[in-house]
Amino acid sequence: MAESFEITGLKELNNKLEQLPLKMEKKIVRQGLVQAIRPMRDAAKAESPEETGRLIKAIKIKRLKPHNDIAYGLFIAAGKTRDDEKGAWYGRFVEQRHISTGGNYVPGKFFMRKTYDSQKDTAGNTAVNIIERGIMEAMQ
Repeated sequence: MAESFEITGLKELNNKLEQLPLKMEKKIVRQGLVQAIRPMRDAAKAESPEETGRLIKAIKIKRLKPHNDIAYGLFIAAGKTRDDEKGAWYGRFVEQRHISTGGNYVPGKFFMRKTYDSQKDTAGNTAVNIIERGIMEAMQ
């Protein structure tokens, strides 16, 4: 799932952030984004199929590395091998539709997409509030 959303139009907040040292600015934004995405991760875990619990354990928050930005994403860890208990190599097949080895069509569960669609506005607002609170604490 390669969906994303960007929080823009917050000039006042951005101006206040730029008054802080770069290291502190990044820390505040990082904390705000992670705290905002945690409820989305928990909702995705609640929505995912629970046959073995392996898929639930594999839903993670990961720092993405776009050029000169701070970004975090929610993803299903694949694991290093099929036997790796830390990941769920089959996660994308559960999320998206696919053809089974027997040639049968298997519809996707789309639990990650449903979670994203239902939680993105809340996560954006939460991130803004946490970042704003962090700026105010840092400026005191």
